[in-house]
Amino acid sequence: MTLRFVPTGALMVALLSAPLGAGAATDAPWKTHQDQTCGIELKYPPSYSLEASGARDYCALWIRIGVREARGLRTLFSLEITEMQSADRVEAAKTRTPPSARDFALHVATNQCTADGADSSTSCTNGEVRSTFKTAQGFRGFEIHLTEVHESFAPKKIEKRRRGPIFALDLSDDVVVRVLMASGEPARLGELKAILDTFRVWSRARRPTPRVVEMDPFRLAPQTFVLRVAVGEQDRASRWPPSPVTNWLLTDPRGRRLGRDPATGTWYSEAPAVTHSTAAESGFMLREPVEGRYELQITASVPSVPYHVAVRAPDRAGMPATARHAGRTAEPGAVDRYEVVYTPGSTPAVTIAEVRDFSRFTILLSSRADAVSDLILTDPQGRHTGLDPVGTVERRTIPRSSYVDEGPGRRSLVLDVRQPMDGAYTLQVTGTAPGSYSLDLRAWDRSGTATARPELRDMPTAPGVVHVYRLAYASTARTPLTLGGRFDGDRFLAYANPASIETRLRAGVTSFPLVIFYGARVKPVTFNALLNGDNITGRFTPEPEGSQIVRIPLGPGLNTLVLSIEGTSASGQTTTDTHRLVFRVE
Repeated sequence: MTLRFVPTGALMVALLSAPLGAGAATDAPWKTHQDQTCGIELKYPPSYSLEASGARDYCALWIRIGVREARGLRTLFSLEITEMQSADRVEAAKTRTPPSARDFALHVATNQCTADGADSSTSCTNGEVRSTFKTAQGFRGFEIHLTEVHESFAPKKIEKRRRGPIFALDLSDDVVVRVLMASGEPARLGELKAILDTFRVWSRARRPTPRVVEMDPFRLAPQTFVLRVAVGEQDRASRWPPSPVTNWLLTDPRGRRLGRDPATGTWYSEAPAVTHSTAAESGFMLREPVEGRYELQITASVPSVPYHVAVRAPDRAGMPATARHAGRTAEPGAVDRYEVVYTPGSTPAVTIAEVRDFSRFTILLSSRADAVSDLILTDPQGRHTGLDPVGTVERRTIPRSSYVDEGPGRRSLVLDVRQPMDGAYTLQVTGTAPGSYSLDLRAWDRSGTATARPELRDMPTAPGVVHVYRLAYASTARTPLTLGGRFDGDRFLAYANPASIETRLRAGVTSFPLVIFYGARVKPVTFNALLNGDNITGRFTPEPEGSQIVRIPLGPGLNTLVLSIEGTSASGQTTTDTHRLVFRVE
């Protein structure tokens, strides 16, 4: 007899037939099995054994569970995880209804009972979901019944009998429809449901990574969504590196990502696609176009590269519709954003437009007389703009940034970043002369709306004194730029000055300007400050996400400042953060 196997990439579990022994009837804890590639866990009776095999790098696993006997394991229950393949999605699309786990489970159950042989065949009809349920782990379940038809050819004979119940659990995620199918003897349904109650998914199942091939996407079938990013003919010289000049990240209407994240460098392949890449051209082909809005981000690896973008997708009649955009002259590290809208029933069916991005922030350092400080900014990827105090070298590696002097006598320094990437920035201000400075910061979100201007006034400094600040930028937040300290772990206090826990000061110094930042989850009423054992808490005004400059009085020799405050950690626990700062006046 020749069997028709179910789709590949399936997780199969078989609980093998044997009478329940003493071990299964006791209260002994059940055994636990986990699979890393499929991200699943299940429990089974302690008297049973388990055997597993499958692929190493993606979810394609078969498991057998049962009582070990001389002739092997005897099947009692069978469980199988399978996901909807491309051919099944194409068939579902013909009905013009979204694919559902319920319909797919009926489809799988019908296919699983089909078998052809030399003198007989078996098939199932009249599949129906008679009831639904939910497991202890919260998975939706369906109870399926079918009619099994067994046909013999010699002699000619047709037999019909009931098949079921077959249980199906909905394990679908945001990418694929996936179900777990489970069946067994009617007398064992209670034990089968107990096993299903232990089944849980603890991580996303791994899927095969799309192959990367070199190709011309516009020579493929018209029923695909194709995007190509290419530089001009005049720029296709031998000077290009072997890697692509441009990189891209696409987010489809379902939120699935495809391409390289410009912020982290991570490659995503959440949407089924074939990608192509050469030195001067790259792109992808989606075989299953999704109607709606796509977000496209493009970055370049070399400067001054003009590029263009082309998108093709089928219209309502199945004819290819194409949209092109001249693009920009790319700057390394900078992100160009585009919106692609695909609506098969519209004219045109596909459009592409640049997303206007007004995000920006500006840092102004000013002093009453000649400049007393230099500043340098470090972005989340470690790139710099400003005056590096080591060697007094001016740097500008942050994309779309500038650093200029303004006013007579270099009384103002302006550092400007256009379309900054989201994340944490470090601002370092290094004193070059005795005096004080002020910091004014202004930020705009992507729509160009300006927000409040965080500022610090009359910050005292001296040659070689380093103040370090943390700037957090989020282009879509209500307050895109916030000023704070560098909080490590679950610490609730941070400082721009001093830069270390011990500070040495010249003889005659009688005070120190402490620049302190308070974390967002502090409890102000618990703050305490002791200077050489004396309580000076009244000099401080702690508040969540607040900051202040506090003049700490100092005497000759060793001065010890102990600060403590309670707060709520990221895990929800109340903890105390204590700092011991030492000031040594020579």
